[in-house]
Amino acid sequence: MIGLAALLLAGAAAGSDVAPKPLFRDPVHDGAADASTVYDRKSGEWVMFYTNRRANMPLADAKDVRWVHGTHIGMARSRDGAQWRYAGVADIPRSCSGETQWAPEVQRFEGQWHMWLTVVPGVFNDWNHERFIVHLTSTDLKSWSCGERLELGSDRVIDASVAALPGGGYRLWYNDERQNKAIRYADSADLIHWTVKDRITDTPGEGPKAFRWKGTGGWCRMHGRAC
Repeated sequence: MIGLAALLLAGAAAGSDVAPKPLFRDPVHDGAADASTVYDRKSGEWVMFYTNRRANMPLADAKDVRWVHGTHIGMARSRDGAQWRYAGVADIPRSCSGETQWAPEVQRFEGQWHMWLTVVPGVFNDWNHERFIVHLTSTDLKSWSCGERLELGSDRVIDASVAALPGGGYRLWYNDERQNKAIRYADSADLIHWTVKDRITDTPGEGPKAFRWKGTGGWCRMHGRAC
């Protein structure tokens, strides 16, 4: 995961004032991280989905990581990309998630909103527990419907990033903690059935972020290498 206490978005809208630093702070737990930001044409606003962490939770033991568990996905909205307002938490059914929700990846494909969400089924004081990725869909970026749990060859997968491939189909990158936090990828023709391929890093990393730059191809944010 991208361990930022405050979220930074690269560049505000043209002509607006310089964005504040930090750009946004969650008013409930002050632990926002892992932003995924999309543009909602219906409302004319940018919508930010983010991991929340209980950064203001008092703990006697510095090794106790319960503070990064036990919260749902936060939301914020902005008209200019510079000034953000808190918009509550995403309406994600408990039937396909759990007590801890991390690293939302939100994209619009084929006329529908999709989210790939990391789920930790509980609140724990250490890092040694199962984590998996689920797929959800929405028509309005408010209410989400459960899809499938992805089978990605490991019981400790987090931090999805998804992009459409130039020749058709889709690619999903993720962090496999069972392989020393290597970044792996899987391909799909329909956003439902995924075929696990290979790892693209030999060293540990955090969450990948694939993006297309001026129509030339995707890149992995963490290591600056072609995906």
